[in-house]
Amino acid sequence: MKPTLKLNFVDFWSGFDPENNLFTKLLAGYYDITIAEDPDFLFFSCYGNDYLKYNCPRLFYTAENRVTPRFAADYSITFEFSKSSTQYYFPYYAYGYLFLDKTAVLTKLISKSEASEIWNRKNQFCCTVVSNPNGIKRNAFFDKLNALKKVNSGGKYKNNVGGAVSSKREFVDLHKFVFAFENQSYPGYVTEKLTDALESQGIPVYYGDPRVGNDFNKKRFLSYEDYKSDDDLIDHILEIYDDKEAYISIISEPIFNYNDLPEYLDPEKLLAFLKWCINDSKSIVPKGQTYKRQLHNTWLLIRRGIKKVPFLRRTLLIQYR
Repeated sequence: MKPTLKLNFVDFWSGFDPENNLFTKLLAGYYDITIAEDPDFLFFSCYGNDYLKYNCPRLFYTAENRVTPRFAADYSITFEFSKSSTQYYFPYYAYGYLFLDKTAVLTKLISKSEASEIWNRKNQFCCTVVSNPNGIKRNAFFDKLNALKKVNSGGKYKNNVGGAVSSKREFVDLHKFVFAFENQSYPGYVTEKLTDALESQGIPVYYGDPRVGNDFNKKRFLSYEDYKSDDDLIDHILEIYDDKEAYISIISEPIFNYNDLPEYLDPEKLLAFLKWCINDSKSIVPKGQTYKRQLHNTWLLIRRGIKKVPFLRRTLLIQYR
């Protein structure tokens, strides 16, 4: 008989299902899970502050470029590189692939003959699908490349195809190159923008994680950081566009630097971490019950401009960027 485990999930994105998500899916094989308002263990994210109502052990998970609130979280699953045993490195793109059991698409190799067919099928140059206007580098690069050769913009921002596309996947599949610019650059922060573009079998033009080459094979995409200027990158894109063999060579490359998936994409490893956190949490005093709770709450007040504590602000800035 499985042991019982009361969980709750708060401050997650709109549409998140507390009863059907990656974490409950992994844990359900080992625990009889109940979603409860008085949980044994809390998962919280960065879209609110409801986690402050709970003083049980807490695990922080984020889909955004937000670091772990160290004074509030006992454990974390984030994109941060940390030596702490209480943190699991897990870039955001990984969530969907594990939840939907589709990691195999990231290890599938494209043969030369398949690559040739892809070249023929993709009869459009380059595209982007963006609604957020705040990507400064992405917007500037779009303007420069679009001035030389039209980049089809299928999102709400700078749309030039007659309106927002109904199917991003079908739209992207028509194009040889795909913008894959993160909204922000931070080590380890890789969203689905890169993997969606790779999955489309096109060539991503990527900007974001400066350490993206640690896992991803940089022969398979064009990394903005590898070029001295926008003009150099644009010249290379146009060269590849006119060279079928060069294009085929790039999309025939494996997605990762090794023969298998990165370790963090192993569901058994993530499950082992979750089980360890739950077992370990039985022997700790949760941070929600210590003086650090007050420090964290003070930091929130400082961020909102409600409280000014200069001597404390410097200490808290070490914990929260």
